[in-house]
Parts: sequence; structure tokens; C-alpha cells
Amino acid sequence: MIAGEIIPDTIFFLECVNPDCDALRQFPGILRAPKEKNQARPISLIPVPETGLQTDSIQIHMKNFGHDLFSRGKRGCKEDGMETNSEINALLRLYLEAGVDETIGSEPLNRFSSATNAGAAQVSAEKKSGRAQNPDAPKPVVSKPMPSLAAGIHEATDLAERCQTIDELRAALEKFDGCPLKRMATHTVFAEGSPEAKLMVIDRQPSVDEDRSGKPFAGEAGVLFAKMLAAIGIDREDVYLVSLLPWRPPGGRAPTEEELSLCLPFAMRHIALASPTHVLACGEAAGYLLKQKTGINKLRGKWTELQVEDNRSTILPIFHPAFLIDQPASKKYAWADLLTLKAAMEGHS
Repeated sequence: MIAGEIIPDTIFFLECVNPDCDALRQFPGILRAPKEKNQARPISLIPVPETGLQTDSIQIHMKNFGHDLFSRGKRGCKEDGMETNSEINALLRLYLEAGVDETIGSEPLNRFSSATNAGAAQVSAEKKSGRAQNPDAPKPVVSKPMPSLAAGIHEATDLAERCQTIDELRAALEKFDGCPLKRMATHTVFAEGSPEAKLMVIDRQPSVDEDRSGKPFAGEAGVLFAKMLAAIGIDREDVYLVSLLPWRPPGGRAPTEEELSLCLPFAMRHIALASPTHVLACGEAAGYLLKQKTGINKLRGKWTELQVEDNRSTILPIFHPAFLIDQPASKKYAWADLLTLKAAMEGHS
């Protein structure tokens, strides 16, 4: 703080002759003081960012500041413009180090004053009345508010139930905006393969590779899964691959209960329309479909009946191939489950 006498409506020019001036080094920035007339008040220096400008003269305009800002002992500072380029550059470097990167205006704007608020209200009124609008300016994008969870679930269930074909279900899912995951996803991951296949393989929430490609079981996990099927004599193209969640949660996190509630109506209707005899649920998809909190370690390898509308099928939980990539020691359990799947499909044929 530096005390000084305030003289209203004056413009003060301040610069330091010596770049190593103690006062300038200790108090970099813009000087501010209360506006009361003819009263001595402490004057604080507020750091300001550098302008990055190169000019032959710098004038720091400070209204309502007195001439005796640094009192009688200015310690090398003076009240006139800078004389040399070295002095100018020294101040610019100081502003750079302070973090200034933009020059906004010559005077500060008090957002709390009644005059400023009145001006803002006038601008707002002009915008509402259509005045002072630039016809060439781009219109702001107004995002549609998300419906409540109950309304979103009702809409998803209604849309899914009205679909009579898988193509209609895909189109309805593309139009559904009730799930916030859709806004952050790159693609809608729906299905791949033959809907008439007896085996439906349901993936968990999309990975980053699946979000980019728009297909389930993409990337390295998809390559491993194709090899797993080939090991029991099944071609990837002969099964129906479905994604339980059509949109990837941000950061690959697990979906919330609300997000599952919004997406499951489409997944269940998908199973009903495809009518598979066997369902292979990978990873967390098993718990979501069976509505169980039990982890995949306890669910895997056990056949369970899955009743969806008029369709009855059997579901077998299995480790997700992405998990097997990280935990190769668990491949022996996945191999046992694949043999169980092969025996069941051969017995059904």
C-alpha cells in the first residue's frame, strides 16, 4: 500500500526511470484508489497482465488519482512519460511476467454501478425488441433441456414398444435424445451381424474404439473375441453382435443407474425382436440384463433363463475380452465357458 492525496478527475502518468526501481518492482500493475473527493486514502496496486505491445510511449491513464501518489519520496519514479525504449521494454517485460495477455479498455468498468446495470438492461431490451441486432451474426445454439428421469424412461419405453422391426428400433434410438450420454458420444453403437442368428452376443458399454467406429466389439478386444469364437468353430459373421448401451460414457466410466434405465428399454426390445435362442452376455452386460448387482466372477459360466416379452432364451455370462487382455490368467475360465456355449448350441441344433 502507498498513501497519497486523491485529486478527482485527474490523469496521472507514471513511469520509472530506472528499470530496477524498487517501487516498480515491488508494486507492478495499475494503481487504484477510492473515489471520494479530497480525501487521503491508501492506494493499492493491482497486478495487470502484459500487453505485449512495442511502442515509443506508454501512458497509464488513472482518473481520480492525485499527483502526490508516491508522496514526497518517490525513490526514482517520476510523473512524466518514459524517455527511452529500454524503460518501455522493462515495463512490458514486467507486465508479461505478471500474466497480462490482453488489452480490454482504457478504463475499468464497474459492473455493480447503477449506470452500468441500466445500460445492460437497455441492451437486453434492444435485443428482445429486435433492435441493434446484426442479421449476419450467427444465432446462438440453444440446447434442448433434458427431460426428467421418469419422463425419459417413459419416452424410451414407448418408443421401443412401438418398433416392430430392428430397423425401426435403430431409427428410434437415433432420434431419442433423452439420455445425456448421446450428447457426448461420437457414434451410436447399435449392432453388427445377422439379426436372424441363433446366438446373440451382447457387449457392455462402448469402448473408445467402438465409439469411434460405431460397431460393437471393435479394436483389440474385438480381434480377441473373433479368435475366441473361431476356437469353438463359430465365425463372427454368423452371430449377432449387440451393444447394451448405444453411447459411451465419458472417460469409459461405468454407466449410472439412471443411464441404464434410459437405455435398457431399447436393449430388451432388441432381444425380443431378434428372438435368439442363446445370449452370450460379456462382462457387466450380464448383471445389467439380469438386474443383479453380483459381479461377473460369480455370474460367469452359469446358464440362466431370460424372458423378454414373448421370447424365452438362455443367457450365459462370460468374461469380456477386454478384461481377458488385462487378465490373461482368466482365459482358462473363458475357455471353459466357451465350451459350455458350444455344447449348448450343438444340443439345440
